Amino acid sequence: MTPTPTQAAILAAALQHPQHLVAPPARLAPAPRDAIRNSLLAKGLIEPAALELSDETTAWMVNGVPVHYRLAETGLRAAGETADAGASAEAPTTAPRALEAHQTAPLAQEPPTVAAEALPGATAPRHGLRAAAEAVLAV
Repeated sequence: MTPTPTQAAILAAALQHPQHLVAPPARLAPAPRDAIRNSLLAKGLIEPAALELSDETTAWMVNGVPVHYRLAETGLRAAGETADAGASAEAPTTAPRALEAHQTAPLAQEPPTVAAEALPGATAPRHGLRAAAEAVLAV
């Protein structure tokens, strides 16, 4: 059960909250927001939370009533796995040795030329990729 990118972002944000409260995505319209909430509930990733204090930033509007949710055990595991996967997907901090050697090698000042006597019918050496292609075709 892999959460969608939006669900993963919601779970990761809830993991950072001190009480693991799940905040609704502010940029989504009510219908998609409700669909995400229902999906998270159906998967067992979140559960209703009883709060004495009303926190407007984490309140989901359900039938005009603010309802709060927190991460369930399954949601805590899924949020932790998502966070671990994001950390392991980061780029490595050191370059491979072959890449380092390639980057430190001096670049050639001029492209290699083909000797005129090596090519049948050629009169003067030419530089570049086109000349190399013509040399291959001529042989």
